[in-house]
Amino acid sequence: MFRFGRQWMPRMGVDEGAGSAGSASAGEEKTESAPLSEEEIARQIEAAKEAARAEAKAEYEQQLAEKLEQTKTEAAKLAKMTADEKAAYEREQREAELTRREAAIAERELRAETGKILADKGLPAGVLDIVIGKDAADTAARIDAFKAAYDKAVQAGVEARLQGKTPVTGNQVAQADTDAARDAFTKALQGGFN
Repeated sequence: MFRFGRQWMPRMGVDEGAGSAGSASAGEEKTESAPLSEEEIARQIEAAKEAARAEAKAEYEQQLAEKLEQTKTEAAKLAKMTADEKAAYEREQREAELTRREAAIAERELRAETGKILADKGLPAGVLDIVIGKDAADTAARIDAFKAAYDKAVQAGVEARLQGKTPVTGNQVAQADTDAARDAFTKALQGGFN
């Protein structure tokens, strides 16, 4: 089975029971199904699309019905209120909507400012969700703490890569190598290369 959109579809051309133990007797051979034609594949894709559309439509209609029910409940509630109660209720609703919008704007501004600060400090933009706080002061403290940890980790990584053994230069050849070379040279001069 593989997933196509939101619907699970069987794999084409694969016998689903062929891999399970005991599904076929010892004398039987597996047979491959014939490959599907382009028209059959297109038909299956269209069927899957239609199923996905139907599911999305049903989900949308359910959300719409819930919103309609909520609106009806709201209207019934308003119908029972007096003029003063309606005015107070509507004022509360406007204030709540205004507060929600102001919070959304403040969040967008904080995210933008945090992105600028991260860029200025040379930190990756991908950590924005990690360092963003409830307000500018909290975010600044988080950025400073993250920067300290980030710099420490980078420094440790650099030091780890720089560690190793000191390269040997021409003047620092080991004494054993020098003695072996001298003995080989002396032997070669005395008796040849035998």
